[in-house]
Amino acid sequence: MLDPSGELPTELSSRADGLRQRPGPKKRRTLSSKLSGVAHRPTEVGQDLPVRLIYNGREKARMPQLRQVLLIAAKPETVWEVLDNPYYAPKLHPDLLTTKVEPGGRASVGQNRTSTARAGTRIFEIRTRVAEIVPARRFVLVHREGGAYTLFKAVLELTPSGNGTQLVASFEFVVSQSYFEGMNIVALESAARTNLVSYLKNLKELSELKPLR
Repeated sequence: MLDPSGELPTELSSRADGLRQRPGPKKRRTLSSKLSGVAHRPTEVGQDLPVRLIYNGREKARMPQLRQVLLIAAKPETVWEVLDNPYYAPKLHPDLLTTKVEPGGRASVGQNRTSTARAGTRIFEIRTRVAEIVPARRFVLVHREGGAYTLFKAVLELTPSGNGTQLVASFEFVVSQSYFEGMNIVALESAARTNLVSYLKNLKELSELKPLR
């Protein structure tokens, strides 16, 4: 993940003879300017949705959203074998280190998942619960109290498309400011968004792997 950075102001100097100004060092893009660009720019596998504001009591919170559509050259049953198996979780999420599930085994409704991931030089925890399963069709993961998010929801829907699968994935999340006290929330949101896009690309690549003949 990225470390917080400040904004470098543009300095101007005047020449006494011509009273002309020449630009100083080039203005550096801040993390928030990068995020605003990402929120409306198509990615390799789909289109981001803009950040939405929600109200939690009297406080206004940012809720980034992400929606992606992928075509995968594998049957829905093959994609599902990767999607519902916790063993693949660290292979799908670039910053994920470990995942523990209770009860153990493949995904089941009510299964709790506790993952450890890294943010720069820090390790943090992600707590989720499997909320809905329709085998080879629909997978829903939601936030469980505590950890890095105050809200998280992932909905992945699979439909046959020719000899492959169309995957429609949507994510909503709110990074916990109290959990990451003192860290740049905008930078963490940006890194979380990048991680989710990588997750979908890895899901596609792993699903399309073919055994040696």
